Amino acid sequence: MKIKLLFLAGLLWTATASAGYLEGLAAFQAKDYDTALREFQTAAAQGDALAQNELGVMFFRGVGVSADAAQAADWFGKAAAQGQVDAENNLAALYEQGQGVTQDWALAADWYRKAADQGLASAQFKLGMLYDAGQGVAADPQQAAAWLAKAAGQGMPEAEFNLGMLYFQGSGVTQDQQQAAMWLTKAADQGLANAQRNLGVMYFKGVGVTQDVAQALAWYRKAAEQGDVDALRDLGAMYLNGWGVAEDDQQGALWYLRAADHGDASAQSVMGSLYHNGRGVAQDETQALTWFMKAAAQGDASALCNLGLIYYSGRHVARDRALGAALMHLSALLQPDAGNPAVGYWTSTAARLSPVERQTSDTLVQKMQGNVSQVPAVVADYLARISR
Repeated sequence: MKIKLLFLAGLLWTATASAGYLEGLAAFQAKDYDTALREFQTAAAQGDALAQNELGVMFFRGVGVSADAAQAADWFGKAAAQGQVDAENNLAALYEQGQGVTQDWALAADWYRKAADQGLASAQFKLGMLYDAGQGVAADPQQAAAWLAKAAGQGMPEAEFNLGMLYFQGSGVTQDQQQAAMWLTKAADQGLANAQRNLGVMYFKGVGVTQDVAQALAWYRKAAEQGDVDALRDLGAMYLNGWGVAEDDQQGALWYLRAADHGDASAQSVMGSLYHNGRGVAQDETQALTWFMKAAAQGDASALCNLGLIYYSGRHVARDRALGAALMHLSALLQPDAGNPAVGYWTSTAARLSPVERQTSDTLVQKMQGNVSQVPAVVADYLARISR
């Protein structure tokens, strides 16, 4: 999962904190950024690592000064060279993202390791993720699990979630679904939407926990209320099918619509079907075509199949067998397994096309196959040309 950069400010008292740093800290907390900047600069010039880190944070965020990532990197570097743990972590983040410095995954890993060795949970987490992805270090599932476990042991929800997923997959650790559920529960209890949604899946399927559809519904709802797209779609399915809740097509449509509005292709395809059939919404073929087209532009095989059936049969649109067959053919090409009904539909409809229709259909497929995002434009252009 992608994690936002966390630029850490020391903002604490230590035995080595200078008077200038403490004055700057007081001013910063009072939002007197001019004074904070002046005090931090004075202390930083005298070698105070805490003040140097704070200056880096101020320059990176543009607080009291114009944002300047290069200046931030310079100050983080000075503090990190003295072993200031937050600065080590912050400098690593800049190398990871290439902000203020040339992107360098190996240096990012080195600095994360220095901070991780000092026990900083966020650095332990990032180092674990680098080992998992093989970025800046050789991929090593065992090392990934070890570092994530250190961060998770400090209660970091992102680390708890990712460690849980390693147990779920058996990557770097012995596969253990109960351990997976335990770590996901810890992260979910802290409000992490990814963990809440995946814990819902485990309860729905009875993996690592006793199957409990009501618990699945509750966790899906928690994640959906935070805008997790997968959970929005899952919750829609629960209402449409009456799983763990009274069947309610309108509620199902509302949750699917929220997922579709976030750009989820599967949810967009479902919305097309709901409008096409008038389920949970008023029947509206224009809306159905709109949602099917949005999903088709993302390569959703189901949407392409349904569009093909609509145009081939001429339901609420002018019938066009060549276009319908082309859309079903494209669906079959994108998902050629037996689970896609377009495979059978294409085989049967192709045999019924005239030579001219087959040539037209093949031409349309060639135009769309290379870039499915162009499906709506190709269809619109074709329909405009034949209507002249």
